[in-house]
Formats: sequence, C-alpha cells, structure tokens
Amino acid sequence: SAGYADALANLAYPFLDTASGSTVFRADLHLRQHGDEAGYDQQSGELGVRHYWGVGAWRLGTGVEGGAAWLDGESYQSTGAVVADARRVFGANTATLRYEGLHVAGEGEYVYLDGWRHRAQGLLARSVGAYRARGEVAWEINDRRDLTVGDEFSSHSPERRELGLTVSSPVLREYSLELRGRYRTSDYDEPNRFEQDGVLLKQSRGDTLIATGARLRLRKAQDWNWFADYQFSRNDSSIDAFDYARHVAAIGVEWLR
Repeated sequence: SAGYADALANLAYPFLDTASGSTVFRADLHLRQHGDEAGYDQQSGELGVRHYWGVGAWRLGTGVEGGAAWLDGESYQSTGAVVADARRVFGANTATLRYEGLHVAGEGEYVYLDGWRHRAQGLLARSVGAYRARGEVAWEINDRRDLTVGDEFSSHSPERRELGLTVSSPVLREYSLELRGRYRTSDYDEPNRFEQDGVLLKQSRGDTLIATGARLRLRKAQDWNWFADYQFSRNDSSIDAFDYARHVAAIGVEWLR
C-alpha cells in the first residue's frame, strides 16, 4: 500500500489547416510522486504529430509519436510509434478504428523490454439524451527481448484480448457519474522457466484481469471539475506470483480548455 500524487497534462494543438486536411501537434506528460514509499516515482512524456483528412463519411488520421519514461530519475525506456485511425459518425453513434505500432527500447536493466507492441482497437460510442455509452474491443501482440537469467526465463511478450465498457450520466445539476468495466486475457506462448529447490521447472502463463471503477465529477466552472474516483482490479494468473488484487481511491481536479 502506498499513497501518491499524479499530475497529467495533455495538449492537442491544430497548427495547419488546408484543403487536404488538418495537422495537429500532440503532447502528453505524466508525473507520479509517492509519499513515504521509497522508489517507483515515475515521469514520462510523449510528443507527436497527426494529420487528419476526410474520405466520404469517414475521418481518417495518421501520425508518428515519440516518448521517454523515467523511474526514480533513471531512464528505463524510450518509444517510437506509428498510429492510424478511422472515425465515422452515423446518427447518435460514433465508430472508431485504431492501430498503433509501438517500438520500445529498454535502458539499463530494462533491456528485456526491447521490441514491438502492435495494438488494434475498435470503439463504438452512443449518446441517448444526456447519457453516453462507449464499448471497446482490442487485440494486442507483443514481441519483446524478454528476460533470461542463466537457465531461467520470464516472458514479457503476451497476446492480449480486451473488452471494455464505459457509461456516463448526469446526476443532479452539477454532478455526473461515470461507470467503467474492463475484461482482459493475456496468453504467453513460451513457458516461463524458474528454479525451485535446485530443479528447473517450466510453467505456461495465462492471466485474466477484471477491472471496475466509478468516477463522480462536480462541475465548478466552465473549465474546472472536481472528481472522486475508485477502481478495483483483480488479476488471476496460472502462475501464483502474478496474482494480485488492487484498490485505488483518488480525489483530484481537472482543467479542460
């Protein structure tokens, strides 16, 4: 158990608008600082450019992004990505298809993270009056260097399938409530190898993650929100060492412009 403070900033700035489409500069920053807990403080940032254009009823987009992340002040990975998406609005529905090809370069003791992550995602959002729901399905494959120490081996290259649902609705005059749920399975093709009592054992790893959460927002002004958030996550793995249950409660403030 540990308490921490999160600061997140996201910027999307359109700087070129022509007959062939619009170009947007994107920047993201995340800082996490723990209290009395020693270590695990995180900093990460990303920069990118995306270009959008219309084809019939679809809005298409493509772009490139680069990022870096630090753990306890030491660099542990840098990333580069190509992204593409297609979006269409029909009636009260919005359909979005996304693809991201991400290359990771691990630093120092994290070189086993080297490799690729490919993620395809489909989203369907629907508005009914003041209510809004969004469903998500995703598929992800990883091809990493993984971790080998002597005869022992630990895979970091899962194939993942994910389902998600988010529903938001107004509550009273200034409040809104968001409910969310996520179900994810992760399968690792190559068995982990580990030594126990001098014997080298092999065990295949498969995980099932269930996460649920709720966020209550209070709109204080045109651009300001207060929020209270709770999330519960449970991961069940075929290897007991990767089982966990986690509760996270947070209060915060948002500025949106």
